[in-house]
Amino acid sequence: MFDNRSTKIDYQRIDTLLFVGCYQRRLPVSITRMIENAYDWEHLPHVHESSFQAIELVNEGDWGWQAITTQPDSRRQYIELLLDKDQCYWATTILSGGAKGFEIHTQATQVANREIDIRVNFYLPKPFSKVLTFLNIGQRFLPFALYKQVASKLGVARLKRGDTAQASILKTLQSQYSVLYDEDELLMIGRQEAIDRRKSAKIVGPSKLKALSSPEVLDSAEVLPNCAEALPNDAEALP
Repeated sequence: MFDNRSTKIDYQRIDTLLFVGCYQRRLPVSITRMIENAYDWEHLPHVHESSFQAIELVNEGDWGWQAITTQPDSRRQYIELLLDKDQCYWATTILSGGAKGFEIHTQATQVANREIDIRVNFYLPKPFSKVLTFLNIGQRFLPFALYKQVASKLGVARLKRGDTAQASILKTLQSQYSVLYDEDELLMIGRQEAIDRRKSAKIVGPSKLKALSSPEVLDSAEVLPNCAEALPNDAEALP
């Protein structure tokens, strides 16, 4: 599944995808903590129990990671996360399993020393627009129960009466990512507080613990770029 895939984000491909919508949020954390969190595939089943049951790493590097995840209902997904540190941008693609074909592109922008804005863009393959059109037509003529059954077979779940298929997909994704970032925010704040405590601690005598890195390095602005500027891409996708 992961063989022969590029480990660099292809920004030109964004124009070939169907833009579903976005989720935006301000987080009280540094860019360093946010990028650190994106690299940290191991935390997914421990911090996000409602979305992940387990994860098995396939490959990782400075470019990101590839892994096989198990959802709470025991279904498996092949997931790839590619990261562009210079732009503080990462793209997650679901290659197989539930929600196959979905791409989640995230831009982080620093607004203060320990405050960032994130914009999460949700994409589907362009051909999926035909499915959405078909469902929108079906919604007008089919009983709602039958409409939901047809939509489920086409890969669209959690439809709400009165919403278009695309609106239902977007509301589901926004709700899921609101929970994910609630949980990630607590994790990143906890990491920062631990580093801050270590910085301010007054240690008397030599420590018996071997530090993997100093708190100054862990929290240095030199570890990651500022990323204050958004990418000069399509205005709708990446303002």
